[in-house]
Amino acid sequence: PKEGIAPSAKIHFFDIGLGSAVNDPREAWFSSFHDSHPRKGAKIASGSWGFGYRTSYDWVCRLYDELLIDYPDVLFVSSAGNSGNKFSSPYNTVGAPASCKNVFAVGATNNVDFGSGLSYVVDFSSRGPTADGRTKPDIMAPG
Repeated sequence: PKEGIAPSAKIHFFDIGLGSAVNDPREAWFSSFHDSHPRKGAKIASGSWGFGYRTSYDWVCRLYDELLIDYPDVLFVSSAGNSGNKFSSPYNTVGAPASCKNVFAVGATNNVDFGSGLSYVVDFSSRGPTADGRTKPDIMAPG
């Protein structure tokens, strides 16, 4: 029988939501979520939650960046966000945690057979630069 490309892989799920709201990362869930992944052997954590565009490098990014410095072998992947078409300009719409220095942010392009194709960012995808001028997202993929 075929075992796939990662037969020993394990998946760890953690629900951070409360109804339709995402809980505040200053509360206890944040450290229990991020501390439990490395203890269980996880090297990649993925989240599509976030906050809107931040006007500065603030407490949200400090929390994520400090945590990822404490766990240097863990990669946190975040969606860039869905605010690209909500304002007069799609730029400066990437929010935290995607805008954090140690978080790997993924933005969305059009699909191959849709619209202008892979060379174009889909209208809803949030974009940088960040409030302090860094380029985000880090990578783009069909979304």
